Amino acid sequence: MTAKAIEDAQKSKHTDVEDMTVVQLELLREQDFGSFECTPWSSKRSGITTDKLPKPEDAGFRPQETSEAMAKRADIFLDDYILPQLAIDHELEGIVAVVSHGLMLAVLWKSLLARFGPHTVSLEAEISNKTGFRPLEYLPGWSNTGYVELHMVKTSESAAESIPCSEDASAPASNDRSAKLPGWRMVVQSVNRKDHLSNLKRTRGGVGSSTYDTRQKNLEGYFKKPRVTVKD
Repeated sequence: MTAKAIEDAQKSKHTDVEDMTVVQLELLREQDFGSFECTPWSSKRSGITTDKLPKPEDAGFRPQETSEAMAKRADIFLDDYILPQLAIDHELEGIVAVVSHGLMLAVLWKSLLARFGPHTVSLEAEISNKTGFRPLEYLPGWSNTGYVELHMVKTSESAAESIPCSEDASAPASNDRSAKLPGWRMVVQSVNRKDHLSNLKRTRGGVGSSTYDTRQKNLEGYFKKPRVTVKD
């Protein structure tokens, strides 16, 4: 739904664009929690086990997807969908919006960052001030529909190595990476950008700051109205 909203907004602004369309991929789905799907998030994070939570010895138990499996999905997505876009023609400025969920986005960011060698990733000054000494792998989280804006530029390998970067100060350990995209540099232009939400109207019924959704119900919708009988 988020991707479709982006598509509709862009088509309304750029009427000359005809080939813009949403591509849905299983690779970008959220982490699979297996048998723990739909259980309270607090119980997963705290590690608390109760009689109500699934157990490995239960019949049909499915373990949750591992971080390694998610990283593999992210790598396949980058190899099959993002890198080919970069190879088409680096002189043309292509724009790709990638929409996923919180846990998968964090894995996808780390996988993308691993493609760039040391001194080839830089932060805009405003972001650098916010992150401080936080490693680049752990950028500040972003809100629902907030997004990270990245600019990838083709350069010569020698030029890419000399670009000033805040990575040395914020994440010395990540400088051990070997470049899988030689001759490319990446600038993180914004993190958790959400100016598109500034004029958003609150949902009727006071259930948050989201736009009104016809599927939303107020509390009264969950209760049957009492039958009233009138006697003479």
